[in-house]
Amino acid sequence: MTPAFSPRASVIIPAYNAEKHIALTLRALEEQTFSPLEVTVVDDGSRDDTDKAARGFRHVKVLTQKN
Repeated sequence: MTPAFSPRASVIIPAYNAEKHIALTLRALEEQTFSPLEVTVVDDGSRDDTDKAARGFRHVKVLTQKN
């Protein structure tokens, strides 16, 4: 059985209090011509809105955990 989504590349972004920079990082990934691309942001218990900023992007999976 073939999976529904089979990315050619996966990017995992560890983030902690990265609200100011995460959007720039994710926009840069969106501009890549390499596809399909799987992007996961792992928010390590940030005290800012890193997770909210990352969730604003389509096709980005956000995982949160306690620091």
